[in-house]
Parts: sequence; C-alpha cells; structure tokens
Amino acid sequence: MWQSLMDQMKENRKRTDKPHPVVAIPLWLYNLLVTYQQYVFFFFLFMMAVCLPLSRFGLSFAQFGLLGIWIISGKLDKKFATFFRNPAAIVLVSFYLLHIIGLLYSSDMNYAMKDIRVKLPLLFLPVLFSSVDYIDRKWLDRLLKVFLAAVFISTSYSFYIYLTRVISDFRDVSPLVSHIRLSLNVCFAFFIANWFLLKSARKNVWQLVLYLFASLWFLSALLMMESVLAIFIIFITYLGYGIYKLFKTKNRKLKIPVFLLLVLPVAAIVYLLVGSYNNYFTTKTRDFKNLDTHTPWGNSYVNDTTSSMVENGEFIYIYISFDELRDEWNKRSEVDFDSLDRKGQLLRGTLIRYMNSKGLRKDGSGFQKLTENDIRNVEAGIANIEYAKKYSLKSRLYKLFWEYQAYQRGSGPGGNTILQRFEYWRVAVLIIQDHFWTGVGTGDVPDAFSQKYVEVDSPLPMELRFRSHNQYLSIAVAFGIFGLFWFLFSLIYPMIRQRKYSDFIYVSFLITLLISMLVEDTLETQMGVTLFAFFNALLLFAPKTKVNENL
Repeated sequence: MWQSLMDQMKENRKRTDKPHPVVAIPLWLYNLLVTYQQYVFFFFLFMMAVCLPLSRFGLSFAQFGLLGIWIISGKLDKKFATFFRNPAAIVLVSFYLLHIIGLLYSSDMNYAMKDIRVKLPLLFLPVLFSSVDYIDRKWLDRLLKVFLAAVFISTSYSFYIYLTRVISDFRDVSPLVSHIRLSLNVCFAFFIANWFLLKSARKNVWQLVLYLFASLWFLSALLMMESVLAIFIIFITYLGYGIYKLFKTKNRKLKIPVFLLLVLPVAAIVYLLVGSYNNYFTTKTRDFKNLDTHTPWGNSYVNDTTSSMVENGEFIYIYISFDELRDEWNKRSEVDFDSLDRKGQLLRGTLIRYMNSKGLRKDGSGFQKLTENDIRNVEAGIANIEYAKKYSLKSRLYKLFWEYQAYQRGSGPGGNTILQRFEYWRVAVLIIQDHFWTGVGTGDVPDAFSQKYVEVDSPLPMELRFRSHNQYLSIAVAFGIFGLFWFLFSLIYPMIRQRKYSDFIYVSFLITLLISMLVEDTLETQMGVTLFAFFNALLLFAPKTKVNENL
C-alpha cells in the first residue's frame, strides 16, 4: 500500500509541480490528499454525521475539511458544470442567495454578515453533494448507521444525567447541543432505525433485534426529554404514511392490520390526552362554605375561595398554614422558606403546589408526609410530583395545562412558553404587515423585533423578547411574502424534481424539519441549519445508484 502511494505521488508530480492554486499547502500533503481524496472525503463526511448530535466545534471543523478536500481534488469547472445542470440544486442554493440580496437593504451589517456566515451550509453543501460521484447506496447506508451510533452516544449521556441528577428542567439533559436540536436528531434517527428495521425484517434476526432496540431507545429518549414536538412529528408521519399505504394497497387482507395499526395509536393518544386533562382539571366536589378553618395542630387555615386554580384535581389555594409550613420546612432544609428555589421561583409557592399535587393539605401535618426526595425536588424548583416522574409524557402535558390555565386567568407571558410564542408570532405578523413585499432585510430582523416590542408595549420582559420562534414567520419578516413563497418552493420543488416523494427516509426527514419550523427558528442556529442543509442535500443528491426506496 505504501509503495502504491509513493508511485501515485510520483505520477502526480509529473502532472504538476505545484499544488492547486486555490490552496497553499505543501506539495507532499497535496499529493497525499489527492491520492486518497475519496477516503479523506468520507472521513469528514462521517465526522459531520457524528458531530451533529455531539459537538458544534467538531461540526465546524468537519465542514471546513469537507469543503477543503472538494476544492483540493480539483476539476472545479466540471463540478460546477454538474451543479448547474441540476435544477433542484440551483433552487436549493437560491434560498441562500436570497440572503445575499437582503444585504442590499440591511442597515445592521454586523448581524447580516453573521447570519450569512451561519447559513453558509445552505450554499456549499448542495453544490458539493450535487457535483461529486463518490457516494453510492452502500456508503449512504453506512453514513446513516454512523449517525445512529452518534445519536445513541449523545442520548446515552443524556440518560446518564437524567438518572443520576435531580432534573428540574428537561433542557438540562442535553449539555452537548441544544435540547431542541438533539430532539430533532433523535426523531430523525428513530425514522432511520425503523427503516433499517423493515429492511432487515426478513434477512437477519440479529439486525432485526438491533434496530428494534434502537427504535425503542430513541423513542424512550424523546420521552425522557419530554419532547412533545418530536412525539407529535412521529405520530403525524406514521399516521400519514399509514393512510397512504391503506389506500395504495390492493390486498384486502392487509387493509385490516394496516387500519388497526392506524387506529390503535390514535386511540392511545386520545386516551392519554383526555385522561390527563380530566385528572388535572376535574376536582372533587367541595362545599367552600364548610371548609375546615383550623389545622389538626390548632392553627388557622388560609382558604382562598376566590381562586379556582386547580392542579392534579385539587384546588391549590385552600387549606394553607404558612406558619406551620415555615417552621417544618426550616427544620428539614437549609434553603429558607421565604427565599427562592433553584429555578428562581418563590419557594413557598413551589412547596404549596408540590404538596397540592400529592393530595396533601398544606399544613404541618401534611408536610411531615413529605420524603427527603420530595424536599430535594422542591428545592430544585419542581412544583408538581408529576414533573419528577421518569419517562412520562403526562409530565409535559401537565406543564402545558398549567400554562393554559394561567393564560385563561390573564397571566402575563413571562415564564409561559405558550403565551410567549403567541406574543412572538403576534409581533412577527405586525412586522410583516409593515414590510409586506420585501421584508426588513437580512441584517435588520433583530432590530425590527426590538423596535416592535417597544412600539406595541409588549408585556414580555426584556430578557424574553426573542425572534418569532417560527421559521416561516422569520423568513417573511426578513424577505417579505415573496421570500416566504420562494422558501416554500425551495423546500418542495427539489423533492419533486428528484422524485423523492416516495423515499421514506427523505420524506420523514423533511416532515420532521417542516413541522419543527412551525414552533422554532430551526435555520437560525449553526446546529439547526447544518442539520437541515446536510441531510437535505445528501439525501437528495448523493446516492448515484438507482434503488427502490419504497417500503
């Protein structure tokens, strides 16, 4: 092998006496890279797949490496000619060029250039993947398996944190990358594992077991992260896919099991939602006129009968004895009763809600029924016993119910994710109305939001005045209604042009990102935009062998 390498390097020297003019590197290194360009290319390609759920720094390094080997390997004129012959690739790149056009009417060039830099993957990855011929079906399968392994490692670390620490916020289980980006990676990995599961069902029992385990692992990880969005994406994707198969199949014997596979998950989801809602809001019948006025210890209760706030089927603000709670709490905890918990909330409020969620009266007698673990939960800011339960979607639903209840009673949007998003969307729509056709430009989006928040006297506190948390609205704010239409076109046309609408892997990936964009600015961060640009371009252009993707 070494002799073969030396012979190839000598041959390279005969053809040229200097490296590629674009890249100033030593001649020996240039010859080495050119000789083994395909393997170097795959090294950085696999590195990107590994770093998407694990490392932002490693992801940047891999992208530079991938672009560098693409340039060093030469034949750029042929590569660009191949790219320009691909209308789908041109349309993908045109979305990035929209950001360049937006520079012409931007006043904040510092932010504009930052945005242009973050979104560079939208430019070079479609060019790169549409112009190389290295990747066939086998290499793509290997890449997807490496990605599965990386997501498994990332989620394993998250499980370790989840099982060994007191978690008061589900975001804490993802220290390596944003919990939102990780949940999207896990959601896509779930679809990939299911695809390999179906492929191996009749071939290899060990692969069948492996991919079944992977599917269940990734689903458990989403439950652990309380990712309602990812669970919803999986539900919608398989519901749509099942309906498609139900109408497509001509075998009547298959229609019944397919129908059952559709009905059972829907019934389970409905049962979970209805049951959780009833358990949360349906209270035991109480006669407020005959409430006990004194605790078993002889102290007076505070009974606020004007408040109808309920949680876990119990009225929160009745049967409270602050004096007894203060005395008993300070005996068992170093955190003062009249201070804040670790989430910055009034500890007394957290304690009252926590005891209420356990069906206890908020007095000394009720407090003595709390365990040491309960005390640690309250100190951590966990306000409901359901929030502390492992692998429970009900926990996330209860948090949403609490926010919904607060919204009904006129609560401000601060600390309420539902109300915050409503406010973000409202402000975004107002900006779009002011700049309907062209938007505010690439660089002026943050300033436009800041000014509009002040103009409408938004109730959001300054530290929570973010962008729209909706990628479609963000695009419309920046580039107007025309830009939004072109963005949607750039998402749909390449799939139709490349005939990927029956490719399970690609369609599931696209649905994952499209739905996520409804509630997140998915393309406004490095990890989010790279996840989209990498797999979108790779799955559209990379496989050079024609295969049947239908499942």
